[in-house]
Amino acid sequence: MTLPTYASTGLPNKPLVQSWEQADLYQDPIVTDMEGGNKRLRTRPGDEVQTIAFDMNYTLTEYETFKAFVLNTLYRGTSRFTMSVLLGSSMQTKTVLFAQKPSVQMDYPIVRVRFQLWVLD
Repeated sequence: MTLPTYASTGLPNKPLVQSWEQADLYQDPIVTDMEGGNKRLRTRPGDEVQTIAFDMNYTLTEYETFKAFVLNTLYRGTSRFTMSVLLGSSMQTKTVLFAQKPSVQMDYPIVRVRFQLWVLD
């Protein structure tokens, strides 16, 4: 099954450079307290997920397109999709998933949307 792509929306992919954050390189391990005070750390399949965050500005019309993409195509942001994201020093097309709902700040006529994504591959 092919994944939806952000590029197919026709929306600009121009993140605000100063807003880029790479919050986590991987998910936290499971911690189990053992007898004697030791702790056992374990990973799970899928723990290699990176978390990134950035902002993008949209016009009001672009924001309506973005809302339709998230609500309808991504089933309220629960589906994976592909998007070109900044990893290291270059933009790379990766499979991503919203880690949190996009937050929106209206500053008429610009709408600033905060993305927080898990990078899955």
